[in-house]
Amino acid sequence: MGFFDKIKQGLTKTKTKMDAQLTGIFAAYEPGDEEFFEDLEETLILADTGVETTTKAIAQLRKAIELKKLRTGARVSFGNGELTAEIVGEVEGGNRLVRFEYEGIFLEVLDQLGKMPLPPYIKEELQDRERYQTVYSKVVGSAAAPT
Repeated sequence: MGFFDKIKQGLTKTKTKMDAQLTGIFAAYEPGDEEFFEDLEETLILADTGVETTTKAIAQLRKAIELKKLRTGARVSFGNGELTAEIVGEVEGGNRLVRFEYEGIFLEVLDQLGKMPLPPYIKEELQDRERYQTVYSKVVGSAAAPT
């Protein structure tokens, strides 16, 4: 197996795992359950979507749930439509089955939509995303404790 095949295989495995994590979160909780939002926030931040994108996504979902719009066929869009979530069914307990649609590799889409989570003492957006990283950033999905 060549180098690029290994990369492709790894990214495919990551995409499958991330899809399963997100689908599991949406299936595990009652709509509006606070633990749902906590798990979703943790999953998105660990996927390096960034605090701003994660906050906006969760705010949109909270609003949609409050308005009871998340019924089968409802869609939530992130960015300029680069990532969409569609409710494809309702399962036991009022939970929803969600399908994510995107072009390319899920983590790359999240990377494009997200912003680097930074501590409050850094006031400007980073030009070089690799500049402010810990040694743990070598492993996709890893995170360091906030400072």
